[in-house]
Amino acid sequence: MPQNVLLRTKRREEITFSPALTMLRGTAEACTPVAGAEAGVELFLTRCTEVIERYMDDPAFNIAVLCRELGLSHSTLYKKIKQVTGLSLNGFIRRVRLMKAALLLAEGNMMVAEAAAMTGFGDIKYFRKQFFMLFGRTPSVYSRDHKNIPGNPDLYW
Repeated sequence: MPQNVLLRTKRREEITFSPALTMLRGTAEACTPVAGAEAGVELFLTRCTEVIERYMDDPAFNIAVLCRELGLSHSTLYKKIKQVTGLSLNGFIRRVRLMKAALLLAEGNMMVAEAAAMTGFGDIKYFRKQFFMLFGRTPSVYSRDHKNIPGNPDLYW
């Protein structure tokens, strides 16, 4: 039994995201699995990310809409996302939104509240808390630190 658990853990580690993945343009490229993963996984993540980006400014966007757009059941989508990213469906959606918010803050002269609204976060306090948990600093500090970087900033998963 312990050997079976170790094999599942090892498999999960092989196909999860690398913390050093960078995002060059938009959030779709940030959803690239680690080297050696199947091309189908990359295509699947790109499709998921594109759907999330299409509904980015809609706070009512939820898992049911994502499932409908992808043509998958909730349980199937959950299993695929969990296996590939190690995140829940809500966690995956939140991460894509936060990555886009970071890109907006770094690229433009945008206030934190505007970036939060544009990425579907209705509660600014919740947005700041989640942003801090992902990036290790508040959105305003992140924005200030990345304003003078030419081109696209390096955003890490």
